Amino acid sequence: MTNHAKGRARIRRMAIPLSAIAVGVFFLVGCVYIPVPEHGTDWSRKDFRPLLEADNKSSPIRVGRITRSQLIKLMGRPAFEVPERRQVVYRYDTERNLVIWPLCFMVQPDYRDSYAAAFTFDDRDVLIGWETAHEKAHHIGGGAIQTPYLDHPDATDVFRPKRPEGDAGASTQSMSKT
Repeated sequence: MTNHAKGRARIRRMAIPLSAIAVGVFFLVGCVYIPVPEHGTDWSRKDFRPLLEADNKSSPIRVGRITRSQLIKLMGRPAFEVPERRQVVYRYDTERNLVIWPLCFMVQPDYRDSYAAAFTFDDRDVLIGWETAHEKAHHIGGGAIQTPYLDHPDATDVFRPKRPEGDAGASTQSMSKT
């Protein structure tokens, strides 16, 4: 047997035990952290944050220069509209990094953020301003017994119309007596 063949046979003999050791260590570790750059969670939504920066002079979104229909054409369908305030609201969610818990069979991002922007228009449907909101996810649970789960934040809640307190459980269906 040549030296080359002996070397290959030795590698094959050690591959299985070394693989078993690597898998064992992987399962003994509490979690594995993988750095991943920030990215959007829904690829169909457009990231509006760079367009709203104050130093972005080339942005097509400017007060008094863009109409509602132009904004919708640029950004796509909004998350929702608030007709009484003449607003359209957009949402953009991001995640970054990745954490793997081998014993829990769970993979999730380390950070999850939600961004929202409410664009307000005048009676001629010309942009008069916007507001932004940012909501970070919070870990739920965790510790020695339970893996921490990230909740799903929604920054658009800031812009949703509030229901009157007395109408919280009201129903619009009529009741009939039998």
